[in-house]
Amino acid sequence: MHEREYIPDPALMKIKDRKKAVRSVFQALFLLSLVLLYISTVIDYPKYKPYQQFDASEAVSTGADNGFISISYTGVARGESADLIAADKLEAHLSALKNSGYVTITQQDIYDYYNSGKRLPERALFLFFEDGRRDTAIFSQPVMERLNMCATVLTYANNLTLRGSKFLKTDDLKQLDRGSFWETGTNGYRLSYINVFDRYGRYLGQMNAYEFSLMSQYLGRDYNHYLMDFIRDKDDIPMESYSQMAERVNTDYSLMKEVYTRELGFLPSTYVLMHSNTGRFASNERVSEVNERALRATFGSNFNREGFSLNRADTDPYDLTRMQPQSYWATNHLLMRVWYDTGLEQAFVTGDEGKTADWTLLNGAAEHTADRMFLTSLPSGKGTVRLNQSASYSDMILSTRLLGNKLGTQRIYLRADEALQSYLAIESRDDVLTIYGASGGGETELYSIPFDELYEVRHQTEAENSEEARKAALNAKERYAEKDVENAVIISELESDAATASQEAYIPALDLRTPGDTRLKITLSGNRLTVTANGFTAVENMEVACPDAGYIFLEARCDSTEGGYSQRNLADDVYDAKFVNLLVTATDGKTKLYDYLPSNFELFLLNAGRTWDSLVDWFIDNL
Repeated sequence: MHEREYIPDPALMKIKDRKKAVRSVFQALFLLSLVLLYISTVIDYPKYKPYQQFDASEAVSTGADNGFISISYTGVARGESADLIAADKLEAHLSALKNSGYVTITQQDIYDYYNSGKRLPERALFLFFEDGRRDTAIFSQPVMERLNMCATVLTYANNLTLRGSKFLKTDDLKQLDRGSFWETGTNGYRLSYINVFDRYGRYLGQMNAYEFSLMSQYLGRDYNHYLMDFIRDKDDIPMESYSQMAERVNTDYSLMKEVYTRELGFLPSTYVLMHSNTGRFASNERVSEVNERALRATFGSNFNREGFSLNRADTDPYDLTRMQPQSYWATNHLLMRVWYDTGLEQAFVTGDEGKTADWTLLNGAAEHTADRMFLTSLPSGKGTVRLNQSASYSDMILSTRLLGNKLGTQRIYLRADEALQSYLAIESRDDVLTIYGASGGGETELYSIPFDELYEVRHQTEAENSEEARKAALNAKERYAEKDVENAVIISELESDAATASQEAYIPALDLRTPGDTRLKITLSGNRLTVTANGFTAVENMEVACPDAGYIFLEARCDSTEGGYSQRNLADDVYDAKFVNLLVTATDGKTKLYDYLPSNFELFLLNAGRTWDSLVDWFIDNL
């Protein structure tokens, strides 16, 4: 039996050819834009203008010694992700610092400040980017050119010669060095981890960056960086002697020096030790002594800590600190942290003038855009605004989208008096919906429910999550681990491991980066309250005691921080509430009392921008 001959449909072929042609054009345009963007990172024009070249009208020093602040970003991309800041947000951050009077300084400025007493500008900023990503250089260069800022890019020595396009290579660094906006620093020889346990206590030994990336969602804080401790077994007993540990640590410094000298012709002067944050130079005192001797003999300065931005004249230049802004930070979040560290006034951003005028800022900082308000708390405190025209609001429907992270408080007050002594309040705090009533200053909880319970979320059991973690560890070890005896033993133990975790629900712990997204709708009529979240009804016609009329207040509050030693030290005492598309109507749903919605033109621009971003993202994913 003969198969039927396939005859293509001419009409269908035309459609396919047309789609192919369109796709080819878009691919060519996108590739051209990337080429032009990359070229802009390596040309010599424009030139960075150091602060020493500013004329008298641009004086940046009054004689006061305020030290300098250090701001470090882990990476920059076209769009935002959990770890990489979007280029437009980076520009907003750096523009705000510039408007607050900050100018960038160089590695040599820091060296001279500590070694020869050189004066720095009154507001000096040392800016750097860690991890040595190529996209960081591409997307941050235009920002630095527009703002006249220089920065140090940090790399790992062993990434300079690895295959792949993610990290800056030797030629990239040489091209950047020929310009005037970049200096080279180092994060060390390697990004590697030791003494790793998953959250269920399984010993995973040493892990390189690829293994760690696959396993990170199953780890707690029971791990360390390569230079921070003795290498230990599953019982926490050192597997190496002091001399073996010292040789291992010193070998890393030797390899680092060898690679940079061979590839670049010099060893960078600025080092960021990964990752102590302990007040010493490792989490173990004896390892700290070895690190300290090596880095003091090798480098001109070392950033040893993160969390705070300010370094003063009496700070040890080998124990410097930097702040790492996170990708989700509102611009005022960064300024609030800098203000708290330095005590110097900052140029907090307010945004849209019309919307700003609608609200009275009582504390914290508020930035208003076309469709949202970023309300930033004071450190370990509140950020509060009052809607000016709402003094007599009574029955209403209020809807908004809460996009602040889950760990923190976003609160809405209804029918509140001016002193916030009597009110009805609905809040999202640490992923829990709670309703409060207050009269004469005494607040009473009326109702509370975790959002997961409201949404009837079905969580994995601990046993299921443990088995998932075991398989992920096996995958990581088999794909990326070195083929040595230690890993062979670990793989064998993982293969024979039996789940010992319980059948209790595994509920992931919230951290400061856990994103939130709640579409909240509140209906208040007389003394009856209905609240829905993402379409789920929390309370319906619940009887409440509250004033007959009063103001609307919005509030951000920082309640939870992560303290103590951690590898990333994400402790943060500032919180950003994000209220999107706020709309207040009468209970008929038609009579508008107030709206925080974009105009038709603003909506067109927003949608056009998002469509373009989606299109570019599609080509990035599919090229």
